[in-house]
Amino acid sequence: MQSFGCQMWDAAFAIQAILACNVSEEYGPTLRKAHDFLKASQVVENPSGEFKAMYRHICKGSWTFSMHDQGWQVSDCTAEGLKVLLIISSYINVNYFCRFFKIYMHGMT
Repeated sequence: MQSFGCQMWDAAFAIQAILACNVSEEYGPTLRKAHDFLKASQVVENPSGEFKAMYRHICKGSWTFSMHDQGWQVSDCTAEGLKVLLIISSYINVNYFCRFFKIYMHGMT
């Protein structure tokens, strides 16, 4: 079986490490790119067709182990993705975060 890698998983822990070490100002451009990656990695729609007949779950709003193209949501990755967003929220402008957070929460309603 071929793996797609573990980009989302690795990115979530790398972001947490950068923020925990109080070096976020030095890594500003990296954190902006990480933000873009998290946004691009979230699954924004459910699988096409009769996905329930194929024993697939609703995955809109989740994160996968690697990238959204892989399509299989993972609860741990979704938790880490959301956790990183909440941690980032304490480092950025509240108004900006509210707009940012709505984008991510849109699929989870």
